[in-house]
Amino acid sequence: MDEIDVAAAAELYGGAAFTAHVVPVAESGEITTRHGMTLLATPVAKAGKLDRLVIPGATSRTPLAAAAPDVPVFLPAAAAGTGNTSFDPILADIARSDGRHVAQTAAKYIEYPLPALPQQGGAPVRVTVIAILAAALAIAVGLVPALISRIRVRRRGAARPQAR
Repeated sequence: MDEIDVAAAAELYGGAAFTAHVVPVAESGEITTRHGMTLLATPVAKAGKLDRLVIPGATSRTPLAAAAPDVPVFLPAAAAGTGNTSFDPILADIARSDGRHVAQTAAKYIEYPLPALPQQGGAPVRVTVIAILAAALAIAVGLVPALISRIRVRRRGAARPQAR
């Protein structure tokens, strides 16, 4: 595989779009790229539970995919059209799974010209959940001083002796 194929997958999924925890896996503990660079990887048998395999540079299922038969496989090189780089199919995949805006932001982050991306239907789940959790946390933090004040007032009222 080419180094650019590997860099596109690792940078976009794990670095620019923050859509996945990228774990490099291989059949053995290392991979040698087209130009002789040795990359360290986790053997797929020891990788634990995988949500999906992204196999850069491959245009058909590989022995790596056979080593994890129940895991969905995405082959960016097979999805690339003529004239596309390694980044285009990955950005299109991010747009489909996490939303067009996430893919656009990732492309801007790496200063990559925005390719044609699939249209997105609905709100991206990940971004929506994070926004809801952030709003709930902000409300909870805002209510804490009021609750502390109310507790102190009640304690003072209970500590005062009653007049007869």
